[in-house]
Amino acid sequence: MNPIAKTLELQQQGHFLQRPIGFVRKPQAIITQALLVVLSLVALTDANEFNRRFMPREIVATEINMKAAIPVTFQSVGKGYRSGVREPLQIVVRSQAEWTALWRRHSNELNSTPPTVLFDKEIVVGIFLGEKPTGGYDTAIVRAERHNDELVIDYQELKPAPGGMVTQALTQPFHMVRVAAMGAKTVSFRRLS
Repeated sequence: MNPIAKTLELQQQGHFLQRPIGFVRKPQAIITQALLVVLSLVALTDANEFNRRFMPREIVATEINMKAAIPVTFQSVGKGYRSGVREPLQIVVRSQAEWTALWRRHSNELNSTPPTVLFDKEIVVGIFLGEKPTGGYDTAIVRAERHNDELVIDYQELKPAPGGMVTQALTQPFHMVRVAAMGAKTVSFRRLS
């Protein structure tokens, strides 16, 4: 057994004041051993201070809030570059009446029939970038996750590359999806970079 391992074993047994074996001719090793003992005591003191400041109930509360997200299925209802919605909008639709109103605004047609959505099980979530001066802009809903009672919608937003060739026409990029509601009380949007 090497001298450091023997010293550590003696420390664990509570004999850290005994003369270490094999260090008679090496005073630097004795100093190293003493420093190890002091550092161990400092680490124990710091651990006790941490435990005193952060009571177990606070740690448990943090663990509850950090539960893993549950992926939620969704299906695209509409995606494109032409929309009657000309201002930036993130919207959640929970009823047939709201859905019909949004669809008519989006399609610019008074008698347009929206795609079927079962609002007892689903909601519609939409991202509209608003009117853009050229092509090359886009948006996409890429993920939906449930965190406790909150539904989090992750989306991406793309811009044209500087100096790139783009369509010289006004565009209104959008993406709308049907999402399984799963009892979510709130919906939030998170833009991914």
